[in-house]
Amino acid sequence: DLATSDRVEQLKKLQRQKWQVLTGTFLFIFIVANIFIWSRPSLYQSQAIMQFMAANPLDDKNPEFLQQYLEVNRQRLTSDGVIAALSDHLHANYQIDLSYPDLINMLAVTASESGNVVIIEAQGQNKEQLKPIVDSLVNSYIIISTLCYI
Repeated sequence: DLATSDRVEQLKKLQRQKWQVLTGTFLFIFIVANIFIWSRPSLYQSQAIMQFMAANPLDDKNPEFLQQYLEVNRQRLTSDGVIAALSDHLHANYQIDLSYPDLINMLAVTASESGNVVIIEAQGQNKEQLKPIVDSLVNSYIIISTLCYI
């Protein structure tokens, strides 16, 4: 009777210790994870979608041509001339001074798999810079494209 009650008491003590270890481990992992999550800098994103139409309406019906056309325009959007014009425009109009590598690292330009659109995304830690960067990229591309075709 006494041995059984000692054994029950030891089992209860062991169960309490297990819960204490489990709770302590959970709290430790929870605190470390939150410190990691909340200490990281914020990452913002701005996006624009450009729609391209081929000069010949029949070309819009040919998916292979359309994909090549989108890929060419995607490459033009990140060409040296457009990025240089973007950098100049940002510096002159928004007092944003970013180098060529910084701009290339911030920008992602992807052609749609099923359509005639190109998606332009800018990511960075300064949310005030992202919208002017995306807008200026689109404007710089349009100006350079217009000048090339005049």
